[in-house]
Amino acid sequence: MKKNIFIFSICVVSILLFINARVMLPEKFTIKDIEKTLGKINDTLYVSKYEVSNLQYKAFLSELKKTKNAEKYNASKIDTVGWLEPTIRNEPMVVLYHKHPVYDKYPVVNISYDGAQNFCEWLTEKYNSSPDKKFKKVKFRLPAEKEWVFAAKGGSKDQEIYSWGNNNLKNAQGKKFCNYLEIGDEFIHKDKTKGEYVIEKKSGLGSVKTLGETYDITAPVDAFLPNGYGLFNLSGNVAEMIAEKGKTKGGSWRSSGYDVRIDLTDTYEKSSVEIGFRCVMVVLEK
Repeated sequence: MKKNIFIFSICVVSILLFINARVMLPEKFTIKDIEKTLGKINDTLYVSKYEVSNLQYKAFLSELKKTKNAEKYNASKIDTVGWLEPTIRNEPMVVLYHKHPVYDKYPVVNISYDGAQNFCEWLTEKYNSSPDKKFKKVKFRLPAEKEWVFAAKGGSKDQEIYSWGNNNLKNAQGKKFCNYLEIGDEFIHKDKTKGEYVIEKKSGLGSVKTLGETYDITAPVDAFLPNGYGLFNLSGNVAEMIAEKGKTKGGSWRSSGYDVRIDLTDTYEKSSVEIGFRCVMVVLEK
């Protein structure tokens, strides 16, 4: 009985998502598409404007399957059970988030550091083997922490706390600049065993209303406004892996406003619904 209810709920959610889908991306993406989504930092360094999407990562996994590269596939596959983590418990997303086309434009999550590295290697090979490329030879990789921070500041020399160029989390109309968890007093309590105040991150937290949209989990990779380099969602949405293994930058949809600051560095040990990544492209030969 419970199984039937679960399947029914997935079907209902799937239909509603399909009806309300705003943008459907193409089934494939090309090298030219990739070049258009890069923000120029300098003559040899470019940063992806967006976090790597489900659509892109699915294309990567599909090719690993076709080439029967079992070792890389197993290291790179998506661990969808992350959606069943006790403080989230979002069963429909186990099936929908990484497979339903309505989420193609959302950031890939539940992937490992090795998976992100393998994606960058794959993208490098795809680019360098393309006859339509702009540059003769490039390398895609995860950004170093200093590169990420520099890109997040958008070219500004001021000491902004957040990537959108000021130190406020909301605009004059009270709308949020990024997808983060706004925490009220009702979610803060004192842990008597530790003698300190803690935040209870329960399932259902993280809904934000901004620019007319509501996001209960992640937001599309092009949501909100870009920074000075044309880069989106460097603060909030998903915490982004960097080249230094086990570290992320920018905070996620489940982070407080304090934790989506540019200068914050967080750590992780395994894949999570809060963690994704973006690539940088280094021009090796013009």
